[in-house]
Amino acid sequence: MQVLYRSYPALVTALKHEAISNNVAKGLLKQVVQYNFIGFIHMLMDIIPLIGRLCKTFQTNVVDFSKIRPAVSATCDSLEDLLEAEGVYTDKLSEFIKNEDGKSENKRPVSDSKAAVVKDNISENIDGFSGFEPLYKYFQ
Repeated sequence: MQVLYRSYPALVTALKHEAISNNVAKGLLKQVVQYNFIGFIHMLMDIIPLIGRLCKTFQTNVVDFSKIRPAVSATCDSLEDLLEAEGVYTDKLSEFIKNEDGKSENKRPVSDSKAAVVKDNISENIDGFSGFEPLYKYFQ
């Protein structure tokens, strides 16, 4: 999901170029510039790291069963918190999306697509939840 989020502006540019002569590209472009698609990407950027963190708990040669329940509980709590308060990416959605002439346009600054910025935003979402090893282990 990070790849799609980070390369979204390039994807739209490439589809715009291809849409001139390719009807498939024109149809894809029509879909990816819609608010629902952009919002879905942002929402998944908030959710997937939480699920990934849980998955990492199980990706060991020897599973420590005493860690399973706290890991699942921490993930559920994190997801419930996202229902009450927007995650970093969902929160940014309103400042990045501009509606002009009935069309949604992603005006996200290029700097927000840098790997370090994405990593910091994901860390900001996860900070404060216990029951897991430090987040940096998952981004090496």
